[in-house]
Amino acid sequence: MARRLIFGFAAGFIAVLLFQQPVVSLLHAHNMGPAAFVTQRVPPFGLPRITSQALVGGVLGGLLLLIVDRKHGERFWLFTIGLALGGFLPGLMVWLAVAPVEHQWMPNLFLDPIPNAAWVFGTFLIYRGFLPRRELATWTRRGTQPSFRDRSK
Repeated sequence: MARRLIFGFAAGFIAVLLFQQPVVSLLHAHNMGPAAFVTQRVPPFGLPRITSQALVGGVLGGLLLLIVDRKHGERFWLFTIGLALGGFLPGLMVWLAVAPVEHQWMPNLFLDPIPNAAWVFGTFLIYRGFLPRRELATWTRRGTQPSFRDRSK
């Protein structure tokens, strides 16, 4: 479980930088969202915004992969839970909790899931790179992600 949390955190953290923020940058280029890779310091800890977003992405990545493991990694659950937790929940969290504290613009609930869905895709793609070869072969052969409880096979 600790291994899944650590790899999930790392995958989520990296996915913010390599998948979510480039999509935010594309939306910003078309005047459809805020700027990407913002280094302005934000409350409550005074970290740069990009660092804060990457840390939140890491925490959500660990939780996302922990929850998906509970569902034995079926592709339906990867898609459903991934979009629910990664696509819509962060937007609602920003809208209801973060925006009022940081006095920032309110996100567009129709456009916000687009970069977050890119984050979900990136998190799963990067996490798959962390899997040992034996488990990756099992995932590819069965078409589902192996659970860490299935080590006896």
